[in-house]
Amino acid sequence: MLLNDALNIRTYINLLLLFTTDRTTERFKTIQSYNTSYEKQNLAEAAAEIQELLEQLSQTYPTTTEKEQIELAVEAADEIQKNPTLKSRLIIALTAGGMEALKESIKHPLSSITVNVLAAYLQEWQKSTTESVED
Repeated sequence: MLLNDALNIRTYINLLLLFTTDRTTERFKTIQSYNTSYEKQNLAEAAAEIQELLEQLSQTYPTTTEKEQIELAVEAADEIQKNPTLKSRLIIALTAGGMEALKESIKHPLSSITVNVLAAYLQEWQKSTTESVED
């Protein structure tokens, strides 16, 4: 009798653990799916805003030479620095999706140069944020 009770308890515990593990796995998949769609949304929003910014700046700045293109990209980075919402989206997009995904998402001839400049700026922004937290 005691042996049967012990086996029943052990079976019950194993079933409970199995059920809990399955539910935890499902929750993790749901959270992971949400995070992935959030990252994709941030990538799309950041790309659209950067594309619009590049189109606006292209009307003001010449982009014939490589130097002029870099100057426009730096100006775009300066404008993004002034916009905390876009800056946050950009950081999330670059961190999650990477530079290549962002370059492909921005439909503008200067997307590659701009994303390279923005990646360099991102390193500086992160460095200055780290230094200000340490102070």
